Amino acid sequence: MNQLMVTADDGPGLLARVYEAAAAANVEIDAGYCLANGATGLVTVSARDEAGLRAALSRAGLRYIVMEVVEVDDDPATRARLFRRLTDAGVDLRMAVPVRGPDGRHRIALAARYHETLERALGR
Repeated sequence: MNQLMVTADDGPGLLARVYEAAAAANVEIDAGYCLANGATGLVTVSARDEAGLRAALSRAGLRYIVMEVVEVDDDPATRARLFRRLTDAGVDLRMAVPVRGPDGRHRIALAARYHETLERALGR
């Protein structure tokens, strides 16, 4: 299950639009985070029905990118090595969000300026 990062101009209502789009398609969002910096609003969401969520966001005219989800050990050194490896591979990260799956395992959802560079660095 991937996270999706929705981006839009910052302003009231982005989170409502994301959840309304999902609700209209009867897609349950499992996890969501929202950030804004005064210029851009970012919402990351995931759902078991990822294809349904993607279709719902597209129908609502919302732009999104797919975030890569990486399983990590519950250990700061493991995360440090992951981020060093990505940096050394030239990955320009845009967002890293901790995600805990239904199995309780630790994961990090990653978004990068160039998705292909991220995929290559992760060996995908």
